[in-house]
Amino acid sequence: FHAVYWPALLLALGIDPPRQVFAHGFFTVDGQKMSKTIGNVVDPNELVDRYGSDGARYLILSQFPFGQDGDVKAGQFDEQYNAALANDLGNLVHRVTSMAEKYLEGSVRADALVGDAILLPLVKELDAKIEDAFTAFRPDLALESVFALVERANALIEEREPWKLAKDEANREVLEALFADLLGGLQALAAFSYPFFPEASAKIADRIGLGLSEQGETSASAVFTVRTEEPVFPRIESE
Repeated sequence: FHAVYWPALLLALGIDPPRQVFAHGFFTVDGQKMSKTIGNVVDPNELVDRYGSDGARYLILSQFPFGQDGDVKAGQFDEQYNAALANDLGNLVHRVTSMAEKYLEGSVRADALVGDAILLPLVKELDAKIEDAFTAFRPDLALESVFALVERANALIEEREPWKLAKDEANREVLEALFADLLGGLQALAAFSYPFFPEASAKIADRIGLGLSEQGETSASAVFTVRTEEPVFPRIESE
């Protein structure tokens, strides 16, 4: 319909037809066609009930490139959700906010960065990559960029060991600079992940004292006002 009849109707009405028509690929579930008889039909409502709308969206979009055929590993959904969302992304948000509360009383100046920032250059690089990915209708590549930032931020925490810096008041300025970088990374994550995780993105922005527009843009603030709450992505216990 969209590739033959719809363009013909548009031309008959004197309306230019679309230059491109996109169609999703054909996918199987654990190597088999979806079948009610087999009982392997992936019900999106059940996915949302178990993983939330953000989690369900991630599990589908991360499987394979848009427009290509692929195989959905439904049996690995719990593992994928816990690894990427609960552990990597969710734990990052919790670690940064809880340590900022503990070591810096939950208040960090955005301009506290001294010397070279680690995450800011990466944010600028990934911003361009994400824009290119969406232009090319490759949400899977945009997701890869989101998690590249998550991975680098988690690694930065392990490298700099803020729990050790916090033991000496002489490191206060260095500690503030580190958390200004990390919180700036969370601010970017809130914006970058909005197309995939609108609910989680709003929570991330809120926990660092920022607002989030309907377009996924974070508000500007001279100070990150941080608080720790329940996990952005709670772990799923396998049945």
